[in-house]
Amino acid sequence: MTHIFASAAAGALRRVGVPAPSGAIKRTGAAVLRGSLEEGSFESRFWRTYQKGETDRLHQAAVDLASYRRHRLRADRRHARSSDPTAEGRSTLSPNKPPPILSQSATAIFKLMCELGRLCKGEIYPTYDWFIEKTGFARATVARGLAQLKNAGFLLVQRRCKRVDRDGPGPRYEQTSNAYRLEWPAGLERWLDGQRAPCPLPDDELVRLQAAEDENRVMQSRDKTKQASNETALLETLSRMARTIEERESQKDTQPLKSESASLEKMRNWPGRPIDST
Repeated sequence: MTHIFASAAAGALRRVGVPAPSGAIKRTGAAVLRGSLEEGSFESRFWRTYQKGETDRLHQAAVDLASYRRHRLRADRRHARSSDPTAEGRSTLSPNKPPPILSQSATAIFKLMCELGRLCKGEIYPTYDWFIEKTGFARATVARGLAQLKNAGFLLVQRRCKRVDRDGPGPRYEQTSNAYRLEWPAGLERWLDGQRAPCPLPDDELVRLQAAEDENRVMQSRDKTKQASNETALLETLSRMARTIEERESQKDTQPLKSESASLEKMRNWPGRPIDST
């Protein structure tokens, strides 16, 4: 009888919200999870559009990071077996650069999210049921993959809730799908430094760059030719000025030029000029 009363009292305390003595997470049974924001109140500030090819580069970076971790794990296992034969099955990654865990299911889920980000202009809010239908994974596998992407820094998650029109008693909000935003992890090059080759450019982009380079080369050659012609004209003008100055300098304190002598003679003989008797 005492045990029955104790169980009933503990249940009543849990219902009124008294925390458990053990400190464990207590399920409140609320319709909305903690940290949820109302649908339509923050999405314009949360979502962002991605540049051309950015989503493909994000997915490739996640695949490269998962592959890098697998290779590092195998290398550490081989090193542990070669150095200590008794360390069979034990593997430790280098403590200075611990890459995050990304499973193949996580990269597959991230590929779908990158496609949504490219096609829907950054508005990513799929449900768990949609992931299950597209991938065939279990709900726990989808949740684990999303958690790995979030911990690796590729994903930013925001819980959402929506208002419910209800006349009778009950909650006025209920949980809806999360909002996701793709991100570049901080320190990604620390793990993938020298591990990735740059993505090849499309053929049309290569043709455009080659045409722009050829046009730039032609313009530079034209500028050089025009500059050389301008310099030649300037040199010719300076040479003529120098010759004129030299001629004028050489004629100082000497007999005037023929043209000047003829003009002076004409001035002496113009009609009406008094004749100098001397």
